[in-house]
Amino acid sequence: MTSAFESSEYLRFHWRRINHLAFEGRLPPLADIGWQVLDDEDGSLDVYGGFSSRANAIGITSYLKRAEEVEAAIQARRSSSKSEDLDLASVPAEDHDLIWAVAGLIAHEMAHQAVFVFEDGGEPNSHGELFVKYAKVMVEQMGFPEVTIRNAAAWPYVLPVIHRERQRASKPIR
Repeated sequence: MTSAFESSEYLRFHWRRINHLAFEGRLPPLADIGWQVLDDEDGSLDVYGGFSSRANAIGITSYLKRAEEVEAAIQARRSSSKSEDLDLASVPAEDHDLIWAVAGLIAHEMAHQAVFVFEDGGEPNSHGELFVKYAKVMVEQMGFPEVTIRNAAAWPYVLPVIHRERQRASKPIR
């Protein structure tokens, strides 16, 4: 399934932020988190992110790696702005969606991680009741969309952004 993995401080920052907000920092640190080239032939969300309990690592599809550049540009504009607040209306909606999709995929994989860490004998790769239990913590604390057993495998609905970025990556540069 995997052909390449690149560790990312950007993803680690978001993982720490979500861990603090949703789990009060109780999830133990990951051994690694990074961008991963994943096999996406079947088009399911599972191939766009993964938590490995054996490696204690999370991989997020490299199709979303552009989020690092987008967020760095936003931060640069914010720091060069004369006012304290950057006018977020000046940031394109697709860039907001991209950053949100990265956070959403990290949150999805963190729900799997929480099952592994907090539930003795819990199946970390399942989208069952335990997954939903921990995903709901992130819904309540971070405002992600509602999660149920029926929609858990697709939660939090980031596939349109992934498909857009995948198409962008496949277009030849002219």
